[in-house]
Amino acid sequence: MTFNILQYLLEATLVWAALLVFYLFVFRRTTDWRTRRGFLLAAVLAGVVIPLLPSFPVGSSAGVTQLPAHVLAYIVPAGGVDSNGGTSAGAALSWSDFGLTVYLAGLVGGIGLTVYRLAVHLRPAAKTEERFRGYRVVRRVMVRSPYAAFGRIYLPADIDPELERTALLHEAAHLRAGHHWERLLLTIATVILWFHPLVWLYSRLLGEVHEYEADAAVLREVPPKTYGRQLLLATQSSTLVPALFSSPLKKRIAMLTQQTNRRLRAAHWSVLFLLLGSLVVACTAEDLGADMIPAPEARVFTLPDLQNDETAPVPENMEYPTFLHGFYAQIRYPDVERNMGQVGTIATEVRLSAEGEIVDITSEIIGGTKAAGPESFVVVGYTENSQRPDFDPVITIPEYGLDEEVERAVRSIGKFRPATKDGLPVPALLKFEVQFSLEY
Repeated sequence: MTFNILQYLLEATLVWAALLVFYLFVFRRTTDWRTRRGFLLAAVLAGVVIPLLPSFPVGSSAGVTQLPAHVLAYIVPAGGVDSNGGTSAGAALSWSDFGLTVYLAGLVGGIGLTVYRLAVHLRPAAKTEERFRGYRVVRRVMVRSPYAAFGRIYLPADIDPELERTALLHEAAHLRAGHHWERLLLTIATVILWFHPLVWLYSRLLGEVHEYEADAAVLREVPPKTYGRQLLLATQSSTLVPALFSSPLKKRIAMLTQQTNRRLRAAHWSVLFLLLGSLVVACTAEDLGADMIPAPEARVFTLPDLQNDETAPVPENMEYPTFLHGFYAQIRYPDVERNMGQVGTIATEVRLSAEGEIVDITSEIIGGTKAAGPESFVVVGYTENSQRPDFDPVITIPEYGLDEEVERAVRSIGKFRPATKDGLPVPALLKFEVQFSLEY
């Protein structure tokens, strides 16, 4: 099983969108801020985890473990420099390479901006003994709005005295509830998935809930009318841009006057569990369907069949009229293994879907060059170390990568025109051997 990035993102989007609709309809009138925080964080986590459920190993290897290899294949595409120092065909930038380049540029930019903000705002401050309810208070000219992070409360140096105690109460509430750790988690998510609008929306909603919860903590010590007047006063300041206003002022003033605390009822939780169950089924429907609707039986093709059978799969690349042409054009004897005297025969099976896409490749070292059958690929290398008295070719082992070279060569051929049966496309299983031998 391979890891399909596009399918994963589509399923994650489905989960996030469905849970967001539930949140907007059910939570919009509740003041249970802790439950709302927990739901938003759980929703983000569900969008990450639920699409991975089909990839968990159930009697087979997990596809998730193949993700780094696919990313590496994008970063170092097949059109790059080959093992013999030459440049292979198809070096032009593909759409997948272009997309990955744009993504990496956005990722690097997001990481750089995040690091810069942390360096500016969280750098060591001048020693001060000022504390508020156990938290260190840092006053700086460069701070334009109060905020809190990692055990510190940051205030502007010229904050209005009337607003100072309220700001301290508000930011201390953030620290006491651990809001800064949750914001850090969502910041990491927005950096990694900077292109996804729903991740940014969840981050914004979580920030609003943090402000509402901190407001509720302030109201336990400051009368609502006084706090509301101070919020309005802060908005009229020409220099102060308080972090107190991360969420809309109108909604926050409405919250100040709301006396009831509507909590989720049993019916709401029932709908939520039903929704989560439906999302899990939707994201695993492909695997469930494979059990209920049997797929067409794969046709088996050996090396002679691939050369002579007109119904056998052929590369879509017009430069390769048969699989043999494509494989011999891509396969190389790796320099390291060649100079180390590594030889052997690799038995390989390539599974193709009915659309001609490579589903899976398995390779096994079955012995030395004499283990190869009469019909096999032969890859000959010429080693520079053959004149050494201690040089003696040995049968390779998986750690030395001859089997990986076979897989790389097959994938480099690209997509195939599918095999057919009675004129209809069907899955295919290609079975062949590759013999790596040395000449002196």
